[in-house]
Amino acid sequence: MTDELPPLGSLRCFESAARHSSFALAARELAVTPAAISQQVRKLEDFFETRLFLRGPHTVQLTPAGTAYAESVREALGQIRHATGHLLRSRRRELNLATTPAFASRWLVPRLIHFQRRWPEIEIRLSTSNTLLDLAGQQIDLAIRYGGGNWPGLYARHLISTLLFPVCSPSYLAKHGPLPGPEALTGQRLLHLEHDEWPAWLAMAGISPLPEAGGAYYPDAGLLTQAALEGQGIALGQSVLVNHDLRAGRLVRLFGLALPGQYSYYLAWPRHLRPSAHAIAFMDWLQALPDLMEAGGVTTGAGTPPAAAR
Repeated sequence: MTDELPPLGSLRCFESAARHSSFALAARELAVTPAAISQQVRKLEDFFETRLFLRGPHTVQLTPAGTAYAESVREALGQIRHATGHLLRSRRRELNLATTPAFASRWLVPRLIHFQRRWPEIEIRLSTSNTLLDLAGQQIDLAIRYGGGNWPGLYARHLISTLLFPVCSPSYLAKHGPLPGPEALTGQRLLHLEHDEWPAWLAMAGISPLPEAGGAYYPDAGLLTQAALEGQGIALGQSVLVNHDLRAGRLVRLFGLALPGQYSYYLAWPRHLRPSAHAIAFMDWLQALPDLMEAGGVTTGAGTPPAAAR
């Protein structure tokens, strides 16, 4: 037995060949010849004294030992790539940040100007998606995610809780109101997320399921909020996303009942990496914002009877 590590070049060739199930495709990816790939793989097999590929006339296939080793090598090389990019971006003062489109547009982006004034040397590269991105694989330094905070391979730090309550535009309320209580929602046009919490809010309000009134369904909380702003119906708004529009009078909060959100917003980063100095600076700045606590609370909109959230 030996504690030596096999040559990195051999590992790269092996991982590429295993991923493509082809020496030729691996050669194209790494800009070498198929013979060079075969030679590096053979060197690795000699190192282990174990066959990693079964070679046919025109194909190659991993052996069971090769399959098990390929999974570990792929993960290890991925971590090396991410750590390398992490260090290079740190030297360039670059921060790759990911979050949802709704949180970015309705909460984060309006506040980024203050961070950039405080840290003008840090360049933020923002990407948005409603899917759970592979932070390590896509070289993302830090993410703001909405969920339960228990994502495999990530460390998560709680950022903001949120409350849910019905909101609509002043024009919708003028046309379809008055709406004195939750029972007045019967027959109204309700706007939904594909997986929303209207049933839980209605149950909390003591209302049995309402008859359908032609409400629309949206895949994203930002689109849902925009539809409410356009007067298309009543949405179950997230306090984090609608407070600014409530203060500006663009939305009106209905009733006094607020449902604690099932999920919260979290800061998340790969567990195997310590956040860079500028990621730490961003997190510290974010969590020191004076309006962070208010973001998770309730703002009473213009024309709405004031009531404490319950």
